[in-house]
Amino acid sequence: MAIFNIVATTRENIGALDQAIAKAYDESDRMRINELYWMVSDNKSTVDVTKKIGIVGPKQDGIPAAIVTKVESYYGRAPNTIWEWMKVKLEGGNND
Repeated sequence: MAIFNIVATTRENIGALDQAIAKAYDESDRMRINELYWMVSDNKSTVDVTKKIGIVGPKQDGIPAAIVTKVESYYGRAPNTIWEWMKVKLEGGNND
């Protein structure tokens, strides 16, 4: 599986984006990092993930603008829960 970053470009209607991500992805395949940033795991393309959430396409329903990027590599400092989730997802499993 791949990991995708979803970053909102505004706080306006942020609840609509959070609900759209929760509707599109099971709890084990999504992680909210902070108020404007989520990660999801999927085997689709960046365009498909963006459409699945409703950021673009016919079902925008008040969802604010956001940018979706695919994680190709990573490094940094974060809580262990984030690193563990990423490791499981990149190795192709789920963390249920």
